[in-house]
Amino acid sequence: MSKKRFSSIIAVIIGIFVIGAGIIAYQSYKIRNEIIISPGVCTDSDGGKNYYIKGTVSYNGQIYTDECGMCTGACPSVGSCPPVNCRLKEYYCDNNQVKNIWYTCPGGFSCKNGRCSIVSISSLLKFIFSRF
Repeated sequence: MSKKRFSSIIAVIIGIFVIGAGIIAYQSYKIRNEIIISPGVCTDSDGGKNYYIKGTVSYNGQIYTDECGMCTGACPSVGSCPPVNCRLKEYYCDNNQVKNIWYTCPGGFSCKNGRCSIVSISSLLKFIFSRF
């Protein structure tokens, strides 16, 4: 075998190796940086029943987002407005199925933008000290 032919074969082998390594690196990058949802797999962005973080559940191509609802305390046509009290509809996965629960936020918190949020610092402190 001539030296030139040997060099050409080595160059081809190195080229194949470099291309293969590039493809493997790209696939590894793609897997790490994409959210891959398989059909029939339930995923929850906030990790389950987390009432203080707005999350989304994905299942079979459907998206379910935590939300506030079942609100009471609507303003009367005349007079002062009582505080509005909404409950949180928390979506979560259970045995690879989508489920939800209506949750009432504790004292010092109110449902706002799909999560339990602090109403005010004074309300929160009252709630904390009422536990002692």
